[in-house]
Amino acid sequence: MIRMPSAGVIGLACALLAGAAPAHAQIVNTLRSWTNVEDGWDGDVEARFALAQGNTEYVEFVGGASLQLVASSHRLRGLFSGNLRSANGERIAESLLGHVRHNYRLTRVVSTLVFVQHQTNPFRRLQRRTLAGAGTRLDLVQAEHWEGTLGLSYMVEAEQLTGDEGRGTETEGRGSFFLSAIGNITDDLRIDLSTFYQPLFSNFGDARAYSAASARIDIVGELDLVVRFDLTHDSRPPEGVEPTDLRFSTGLVLDF
Repeated sequence: MIRMPSAGVIGLACALLAGAAPAHAQIVNTLRSWTNVEDGWDGDVEARFALAQGNTEYVEFVGGASLQLVASSHRLRGLFSGNLRSANGERIAESLLGHVRHNYRLTRVVSTLVFVQHQTNPFRRLQRRTLAGAGTRLDLVQAEHWEGTLGLSYMVEAEQLTGDEGRGTETEGRGSFFLSAIGNITDDLRIDLSTFYQPLFSNFGDARAYSAASARIDIVGELDLVVRFDLTHDSRPPEGVEPTDLRFSTGLVLDF
């Protein structure tokens, strides 16, 4: 049995990712971790508190919520996260992320797509970023062991970086495209691929991208090996920030 992480885990991960790099454009993946396909609510809420005293002193609050409502042809999803950290009585980290997405199924293949997102992370130079977009989602492959989805949309993004107050808020129009595939190569190997691409319409060379690829391999019984690769790219990052981040991880998962 292949079991994806809970929606709440994704919400909590968003909170951690929001504070991971200076002002990186955060592309939120809402394609996975939703278990409910029937009408009704689905979701998780998680919170974490950490306190350290002695050689290292800090207080940290991390919270996340992931909610989904399915009602006939409508599907509404929301991801929310926040992070606050203080050390020696001084705030050293603060981030907030909210993402809401709505789909309306027109046919078995075609659905509408509308989304809004707001993000702040002043300690990583991101004073605020707000975006809104609309487009279509195409469920192109709906086989027994495979799913393939393509998303096409236009979004308007307004961004203000800390220290750039003299420039005012920068507003840009971007395309937002995603491609998703998930399925079984063999009975013992399942792959999951997601790619997001967001080019600036006035300059397609100015683009942001996020790709995640994972493989889950059956070792023995309910014990599986999971291998994952993530790539985040911003062709025009803030000063002092590398344009590309790579991450490789591997681990064992036991279902019972």
